[in-house]
Amino acid sequence: YPLGTVAGHVLGAVNIDNRGFSGIERWIDETGKSVAVQGTTLGDLPPVRLSLDLAVQHSLEQELSAAMTDYRAKGAAGIVMDVATGEVVGASSLPGIDPLKPAQNFEQARLDKIAGSTFELGSIFKTLTVAMALDAGLASPSRRLDVSRPLQAGTFTISDKHGGARPLTVSEIFTHSSNVGSGMLALEAGAARMQAFLGRLELFAPMSTEA
Repeated sequence: YPLGTVAGHVLGAVNIDNRGFSGIERWIDETGKSVAVQGTTLGDLPPVRLSLDLAVQHSLEQELSAAMTDYRAKGAAGIVMDVATGEVVGASSLPGIDPLKPAQNFEQARLDKIAGSTFELGSIFKTLTVAMALDAGLASPSRRLDVSRPLQAGTFTISDKHGGARPLTVSEIFTHSSNVGSGMLALEAGAARMQAFLGRLELFAPMSTEA
């Protein structure tokens, strides 16, 4: 591994028998993309080419490391994708691992936060709700909604921390991350339409990036 720890989690590691047990090392063995090389004779399979851009990968790891220092964080993770193709050009989970030290894969602090964790999307759902309303023609960017009062949903009261007690346009609901405004749009659309939109984005299925 001439680049040391760069993209360590993506590359993964091999065991004492040169069989991959994590990352790309595991994937290429499980899918027959590679053969375990024990000596000096190379296999006859074509080389595996990743979509990673090393310049992007290096920059991503540096930025995440700096952010961990600034905010005294225990860990960080980030993905950079090509918007035109969906290819992953950078992916990092920190603290990272050194592929030459397989035991690091089993340290709790070093577990791959991208491939091995589940995340609550939180306020990202507000972005998706606004996108759904625009996509369905339920709202235009200039449409105004009165978000001055909290929104009641069952036993829960939804209020805003940003934006002030005044009507907001759909554009302002997005830029101010309005809980009330996005909630109003979701209720107007209905559960079935919202679920169908999220399904079209494949948010109900596990992500797969392998070709």
